[in-house]
Amino acid sequence: MTDTAQPFDADREYDLVVSRVVPLGPFKYRPRDKIIAKGSLLNRIVEEHGADAIRTAEPR
Repeated sequence: MTDTAQPFDADREYDLVVSRVVPLGPFKYRPRDKIIAKGSLLNRIVEEHGADAIRTAEPR
C-alpha cells in the first residue's frame, strides 16, 4: 500500500465486522462476528488485506 495515511484513529475503539475471513497473527476474524477493536488493529487489517476486508467499523 503506497498511501501512508491511517484511515482509523489508532487509539479509538470501533465495532468491527469484516467482509471475509481475515487471518491476522494467531487469530482469524470472521464475517459473522462483531468485534470490538482499536483503530490500530483496523489500520493493520487495511494495510495487510485492503480496505475491502472491513464491512463496517463504527466508532464506540
